[in-house]
Amino acid sequence: YKDGNKILFVGSSRLDQPRSQMPVTYPDYLELRKQAQTVDELAFASGSAVLYTGGEEPITLRDAAISANTWPLLGMQPVLGRVFGESEDHVGADPVCVLSCATWKNHFSGDPAVLGKSIDLDGRPHTVVGVMPANFKFWAGDVWTPVGLLADTDAMRSRVIRIDSWIVTRPKEGKTAEDVRAELNVIARQIAQEHPDSNKDIGVELNQLAGNVSGPLKNPLLVLLASV
Repeated sequence: YKDGNKILFVGSSRLDQPRSQMPVTYPDYLELRKQAQTVDELAFASGSAVLYTGGEEPITLRDAAISANTWPLLGMQPVLGRVFGESEDHVGADPVCVLSCATWKNHFSGDPAVLGKSIDLDGRPHTVVGVMPANFKFWAGDVWTPVGLLADTDAMRSRVIRIDSWIVTRPKEGKTAEDVRAELNVIARQIAQEHPDSNKDIGVELNQLAGNVSGPLKNPLLVLLASV
């Protein structure tokens, strides 16, 4: 990704459990995004399973529901069509989706005519607007949809329900990860004051996205690389 070594993975954190991370609620994300000044983009991503029912038999796909500003943050272009924008990332917008290269080839025979096609995801029609390259693996998505389409659901409106939802961001030029951590925690304290029932003692914690993806495999992989 664009400046991929600088991309940060952000989660909520309990102040009595330093360096802990847990999912971020959508309302908290919106407030953090509105106020944050130390980052290029503050993007939101949530993963879930959806049922695609347009083929010969139903297929379960991994839906990465993301905010539209994820695309400029990552800086990768589709191999076919386009990605969705802010105008499509809100309640009431016509549902659209972007397919992974594997999904396009495995379930749509790699046919370019898939663009503009309506496919059913969990019984809701989505228009295919693009296909990403094979090396684009963000959020392990088989398909990417605008998270704003779900903003009026109970789970997304809640500051208590914490589903598999996180923030991805990158510091602005001249800013560091510590600058971002400090600013987001200041905003988190303001949210806690306004919503003490749900956010008391809740801050944020972050680390590099690359480290979060490799996790405990990093050191064994480095040992293997050295051996080779």
